[in-house]
This record gives sequence, C-alpha cells and structure tokens, in this order.
Amino acid sequence: MQSVTDRLAHVLWIGGGPCAGKTTLSRLLAGTYDLRIYNLDWHYAREDRFRGGPAAHWWGGHTMDERWVDITADELLERSTACWNEQFPVAVDQLLAMPASRGVIVEGPGAAPWLVASVIRDSRQAIFLVPDETLRNRVVSTGSAGVRASRIARRAIQRERARIIASGIVDGIAASR
Repeated sequence: MQSVTDRLAHVLWIGGGPCAGKTTLSRLLAGTYDLRIYNLDWHYAREDRFRGGPAAHWWGGHTMDERWVDITADELLERSTACWNEQFPVAVDQLLAMPASRGVIVEGPGAAPWLVASVIRDSRQAIFLVPDETLRNRVVSTGSAGVRASRIARRAIQRERARIIASGIVDGIAASR
C-alpha cells in the first residue's frame, strides 16, 4: 500500500497570507501546465463548512462580519488556525479520492506549513507566499474605518505568524527533506 506522501506526489501546495498571490499563481500555473486547482477556501466555505470539529462549525455558522470584523485579531488567528487544522484532513481525504493522472494545485491560507509538511514527499511540492508591505498597506487602506482597524490588527498578527513560520517550521520542513 502506498503512503499518503506517495499518493499525493502529484499535488503542489501554495499557502500564505491573504493577498499574497496564491490564487493568481495557482491560476497561472494551472493554465500553463493543465493542472486542476483545489481552492481550500472555496471547499471550506461551501462544501465542507459543517464537516470537521467545533471550529469549523463555528466558522460555518457565522456571518462574514462575525468572522472577520466583530472579533479581535487574536480571536481571528486562533479561530482560523483551529479551523484549518480541523479541515485539512477533509481536504487530504478529498485529494486522495481524486485520480492522480492529472496534477493538482492546492491553494489557500489553510495550506499551512505545519499541515502540508506531513503530506509532501519533497519540499519542492510546497511554497508559502507572504505579501510585501506595499501590498498589505494597499489592502488595509480600502474599506471603512472599522474594517481598516480590524485589518491593521490582523496584519500585525499575520506578520508575526509569518515570521514564526519562516524562522522555524519552514526550516524544519527543509531540514527533514
């Protein structure tokens, strides 16, 4: 019987923060190389929102404002990370059920390094994008004052999270390959 890493050897993973270019890059690669796209956000929000555990159920049962604006940045980080951790096995099961005859790009913030590391056989199967400060500022500058304040707080947490990921987890993935 093949291992999960061998069965998912045809899958490329693109993770990273909001507005980092994950979807754009996945579309360019899919168009160029005739790859299928598996968008984690789409599956989590539509098909799988009530699968998984309590974090996924909370996420699926609340409005966009309740999820993104009416909570603190710390709560957002905790809830979204918990949701990704719960939903990732659902995505892996769905990917394992797909034919391996065509390559797949899995993209979304839920393709976190600590999750992806367990299902890749080679570090070249994954990339994690972090938007630069110019792009972050442009995104933060749009929307109402409340939304901007919430985005600014979230960006601070995302920067810290990206720093932690880049300094430790990604080094651990590369070292283990």
